[in-house]
Amino acid sequence: MIILFILPVVLSVFWLASLSVQRAYYWDHILQDTLTYLEEAKCEYYKTGHVTAGDYPSQFVIGNGMNITFRKGAALINTKGVPMQHITVQALDNGHIVYTLCTDIEHRK
Repeated sequence: MIILFILPVVLSVFWLASLSVQRAYYWDHILQDTLTYLEEAKCEYYKTGHVTAGDYPSQFVIGNGMNITFRKGAALINTKGVPMQHITVQALDNGHIVYTLCTDIEHRK
């Protein structure tokens, strides 16, 4: 009889633990891919002088129902009289922005 009371508690604890691990895995891959695409954009800018904007797929397979894509873009901004290249990478899950990372680097002339 005691097992009937304890078993649901134990199963719910295992379910919550596995859910936490899945979410940590999800955010870890989003962060890794976002950093990778940001570094690639910086490298491309230093080599060619521009960043190719567009949408790119995730490098990882996360799971069913999660369609992660990354949007890369750049814009020229002026900060206190200094021209800067503003590079942005956005992570999109099924079309909704879930994470954004950007950096400003000095504009090449």
